[in-house]
Amino acid sequence: MKKKINYNKLVRDKRIEKGLTQDDVANKMIVSRQTVSNWEKDGYNIHKDDLVKLSEYLDFKIPTKKGKYIIWSLITLFFVMLFILLILNIKKNKIAIYKGNIDYQMTNTIFIETNSNYFLYLGSFINEDYDINIKLYYKSKNKNKILYEGYYSENLSFTEEKGYEEYFDKNFDINNLYIDITEKDITKTYKFNFIKENNQFHIFKTKRISDDKNNFKEETINEEEIIQKLLDNGFTQTKYGFEKKTKEGTFYYDKIENCLSYEYKNINLMYYFNKFIILEVYDNNSYIVNYSYDLISKKFNCLKGDCNNYKNYIQFMENSVKNFMQKWRKINFANANSILLYFFFAFLVWLDWGEKYYEKNYNYFKYLILYWCKCIN
Repeated sequence: MKKKINYNKLVRDKRIEKGLTQDDVANKMIVSRQTVSNWEKDGYNIHKDDLVKLSEYLDFKIPTKKGKYIIWSLITLFFVMLFILLILNIKKNKIAIYKGNIDYQMTNTIFIETNSNYFLYLGSFINEDYDINIKLYYKSKNKNKILYEGYYSENLSFTEEKGYEEYFDKNFDINNLYIDITEKDITKTYKFNFIKENNQFHIFKTKRISDDKNNFKEETINEEEIIQKLLDNGFTQTKYGFEKKTKEGTFYYDKIENCLSYEYKNINLMYYFNKFIILEVYDNNSYIVNYSYDLISKKFNCLKGDCNNYKNYIQFMENSVKNFMQKWRKINFANANSILLYFFFAFLVWLDWGEKYYEKNYNYFKYLILYWCKCIN
């Protein structure tokens, strides 16, 4: 800890050293001799402006907190440079993620664009009992650019480097993607609706699912949050996903399909988040009851059998999901930027607490920060 300077003694010693009297100093400073006498008394508080003038006249230096300012300047410079580098790196490796859907029973279509590549995953059709022909294409300058035409197959995807233009030419627009679906010789055309996922610069993203079941909003939950909550509720990870066995049946969660399913005896229920519920009742490997329920429009569609006797399973599945997801609160550090900022603010708090320590050791931290700056360059 630095020793406090006795400016009263310093002024007196410097005056005597220069062979000056208190009157000489008083005349020069345009004050009374009594004021000069007070300045030289131990414990008297000399005004800052007077002290500066005295230091110039009597030729002595006033120590400053230059070291502290150097530390703060270097720390600020370091984090500004780091922030700029992060911004440049994000722009250099920009990733845009889109989720798309059509008015048809299928899982989300995923489109990912980077600075150098395109990736398109079609998604999966749900509950088809017969062969389906599809034609996937997009409109480019009033022409249809066909990506795929033929029988539907699961996990249909397309990956291409930008500029190659086998699938995606320079006029490709994700908002002009279409699919023709032919079922039982009937062809219908569907246009994809894509929503861009906001995947950058979430500082502290807080999610809360209402404790009130009637106010449950599943669209605020992503797949990672669902998995975490399911694990908190007794699900275990398996080779094929996540499962929880109960006396009444077994629950499964498939992250790829974003689907929570339930199996009990000959009943199979599938809950596709933000989409629909599918029920299948089978006997000897064939369906005897089959229906779908749209979670958005609340539309009930009986596909086979006496569906009304199994309508209660809709409420059962919705309640199961609500029980798993309610009282869910989480703070996400969405990316490295968030973590860096968090530790930066924590560091500032600690710096304020350890101010004296930093003043004493500022040279060490100065060179350490300069070394970091040199490394990241």
